[in-house]
Amino acid sequence: MSDSIGTKLAVITEKVINIESKVNKIENRLESEYVTRGEMNARIALLENNIALLQKIVYGVVGLILSGVVGGALIFYVNNAGK
Repeated sequence: MSDSIGTKLAVITEKVINIESKVNKIENRLESEYVTRGEMNARIALLENNIALLQKIVYGVVGLILSGVVGGALIFYVNNAGK
């Protein structure tokens, strides 16, 4: 009878060790693959800064092109108005 209890105890101990091993693997995977809220907020802030910079550049280029087109149209109008 005590041999059966010892065997059951060994089986239960082995199962607990396997469960602990699996939990450790899951913890390691979560730590290595997933991002915390703080890290995500930092990444979002960096992306927002990059988008703001890109937006300023695009607005500057569009403004430059539009001012050139408007200036050209004015010069064309002024040159042809006198004829």
